Amino acid sequence: MKRPAFLAMLGAAALPACGSARRPFRVGADTFEATLDPYAVSAHDVDDYAWIYGDGLTGGERVPSAMLSAVPEARDGGLTVRYRLRAIRWHDGARLHARHVVEAVDRLRHPPGAGAPSPWLTYEPYASIADLAARGGDTVDVRLRRPQPQFERTFFSPYGHPALPLLRHDADGRPIGTGPFRLEHADTTRWRFSAWRGSPRGFPASAKLDVFFRPSTEGLANAIAGGEVDLAVPLAVAKPTATSYRLVSRDESSVVLLFNCEGAFHTAALRLAALRALDLGALQNVVNPAGRGRIAGILPATAPDDVAFSFPPRDIAAARAVLRGVRGPVTIVHPSRKARYATVALLVQQMLEAAGLAVRIVPRPIAAYFTPEGPLRTGRFDLVIYGFQYTDEPDLAADWSCANKPPHGANYARFCDRAFDAALAAGHRRDALRIVLHDAAVVPLAPGLQPFGVGLRVRGFSVPPRFVPPTLGVQRWIVPGETD
Repeated sequence: MKRPAFLAMLGAAALPACGSARRPFRVGADTFEATLDPYAVSAHDVDDYAWIYGDGLTGGERVPSAMLSAVPEARDGGLTVRYRLRAIRWHDGARLHARHVVEAVDRLRHPPGAGAPSPWLTYEPYASIADLAARGGDTVDVRLRRPQPQFERTFFSPYGHPALPLLRHDADGRPIGTGPFRLEHADTTRWRFSAWRGSPRGFPASAKLDVFFRPSTEGLANAIAGGEVDLAVPLAVAKPTATSYRLVSRDESSVVLLFNCEGAFHTAALRLAALRALDLGALQNVVNPAGRGRIAGILPATAPDDVAFSFPPRDIAAARAVLRGVRGPVTIVHPSRKARYATVALLVQQMLEAAGLAVRIVPRPIAAYFTPEGPLRTGRFDLVIYGFQYTDEPDLAADWSCANKPPHGANYARFCDRAFDAALAAGHRRDALRIVLHDAAVVPLAPGLQPFGVGLRVRGFSVPPRFVPPTLGVQRWIVPGETD
């Protein structure tokens, strides 16, 4: 469907935008993707933006609450979850139907163009879905392979991980939502939205909203400092002398060194030898110069099953003795445009070379990490600087189970230990995590902060809890007198 027809279709259902003489609320996006469709790409930042135009079946951080669906009902001992949809219309005017939920999961399973299934399907709650059935127009039954206590709270919900909204797509693959803003225009530099009255989250305070894709982190910092955007999500590089915005942040992830367990360091002995060549304190100081909240594990501090990683004492001679059999150059991948991570990679290179290894550094855009030809899916790395985002109830199977190796799954370390799978199957999550850390598949470095640049005249923006999409409150964002 071409854009004019698409807009005409939208116009049949949308209310005229209020205050059309006002300028749009402007959001600068620090993403390497030129799309805000989390069904199209599996980069972990894209679902953060999709709540501008999408809603979930449920809300509720701790207990499910109604959104597109009434509060779901668990049946058959938790093996079936029933959703009763509310009378909601999509941005194209179509009424929300039970088949749309089934189609959304099908799109993740069978992406257009015969692509591989979305990696999101290896994460809970989606990994537990056995089948979906539409019962008439307003009832959906989701059949699970095994009961999942958090399913009702996280399935197509802002409190899931990933936080996927429920979306449809037109004939051209353009996403259609039900959220506070409807998509009017999309290209590789900007997505433009207008206010929509039908979202269960309420009518937005701003009449229009633009999301700009900035080509560089420095470019986004200049844009928020120069007043070209009202909100920078996230803002990786701040301008210390800027007076046009304030900087706020939240803990978002754990920065780690991740080994490829099928690469140069294909045994636990080789991985531990590599660690003996490293100065952990020096690496942590680069990632987190202030020394704030250095971490020993990969789970949040509030997680009951966290296990501390025991870093071996530095011994370059011992490391050299074990690593002498490693063939060829070792490849370290780090996120490009991130000065701290480039410095970490350089330090690791120097430390490993002191232990006799040849090392090459390969910077890659973080979004390219996740593409079919990227380093994580192809395994073209031996060490990678990466970030894990875990809740207090972590989905360890998605990242560490033998069954979830790429290209289908997200076990990018290619770690495989049947004892881990057995411990997890028995419900012994702490024992399973202890196995991962004992085998040195991952090395925790520091907490990863997600900073936001907020224009001084912006009202309605608040820092959301950890993992919750920052755009969940987009309906409240406004610059009084300019965007209302």
